This record gives sequence, C-alpha cells and structure tokens, in this order.
Amino acid sequence: VAALIAIFSNMGQFGFLFSGESIKPDIKKINPVEGAKRIFSLKSVIEFIKSILKVSLLSCIIWVTLRGNINTLMQIPTCGLECVPAVTGVMIKQLMIISSVGFVVIAAADFAYQK
Repeated sequence: VAALIAIFSNMGQFGFLFSGESIKPDIKKINPVEGAKRIFSLKSVIEFIKSILKVSLLSCIIWVTLRGNINTLMQIPTCGLECVPAVTGVMIKQLMIISSVGFVVIAAADFAYQK
C-alpha cells in the first residue's frame, strides 16, 4: 500500500517518468576504489556522526523519561488496566515534547553547519 501511494504521489507531482539512465551499466558504479572514496569521504563521515548523535539523543530522552517514571510504571500492576492509558499517555506526551525540542536543536545545529 505504501509503495502504491509513493508511486501515485510521484506521478501526481511529476507525471509519468521513465528513464533508462539509472539502470544503464556504469563502470564507475562498480569500481571498489571509487566506492570506498565515496563511503569514507568527509561528508559521509560527518553524516554518520550526525546520525549517531541523533540516535544517542533519542535514546537518552527515552531513558530519562522511563527513569523518571519508573515508580509510576511499577505501580501499574496494583492499579489495574484502567491506569495504563493515563500513565502511557503522560509518558508519550513527555517523550514527544522533549524529543521535539531535542530535534529542533539538532536541526538548528545542522542548518548552521550547512550554511
């Protein structure tokens, strides 16, 4: 379903496009030296570091949120099923707010780096 949506949205934006350029054999694409240069270029290394920072930030946010709510989570079995939506709702709201702030900071830093 997602693939069909992607295909139809692309066709809606650009019309029907077919090009054999992308499947045409190119010796540069299979050259291991050129591939290694592309993989280990400065831009690729910086993108890798940014990705690691994003994953680390999200992991820390989840850890801090869970750690801050550990007492509430431990009391869910005594409270029953009626407490689960309230507790998880509060935690998800906290995660969304803190994650949004964190990713805005990352986006601002990335924007400043790109300029």
